Amino acid sequence: MPRVSPEHLAARRRQIVDAARRCFLREGFHRTTMQDVIAEAGLSVGAVYRYFPSKADLINAIAEEAIGGAEVVLDEVLRQEPPLPLVEALDRALAYVETQLGDDGVLRIAIQVWSEAQRDPVLAGFVAGKYDDMRRHFEALARRAQGTGEV
Repeated sequence: MPRVSPEHLAARRRQIVDAARRCFLREGFHRTTMQDVIAEAGLSVGAVYRYFPSKADLINAIAEEAIGGAEVVLDEVLRQEPPLPLVEALDRALAYVETQLGDDGVLRIAIQVWSEAQRDPVLAGFVAGKYDDMRRHFEALARRAQGTGEV
């Protein structure tokens, strides 16, 4: 059997995550079945389960993406030299949030992730860790602002 390139594997995974996201946005986590995702992706059962053995694995992948975008923005803001004024740093973070408010934005998924985390202890641990990371980002922004005498 020929080897598949890493790019192909990443594209296939992306195809499945995108299909799951559309399904979850349309029907929610609990009403969406793996069969729905498989049909939406247009792939075989085996192809989907190769990447995601369960719906929980798909939910975790989507949770990672939903929270990951904010982390990227906060990391970029923290790397700014000289440090941005605190108001500007917060404006950039909020500008990202505003880009995610639409019907297909991550905030609709984030709400479902938060809800599902109340039922799934593994997801709850993941969400708690990510929110701790975000809190540390905001604390670092505040400390930098204090260091510049801004606060």
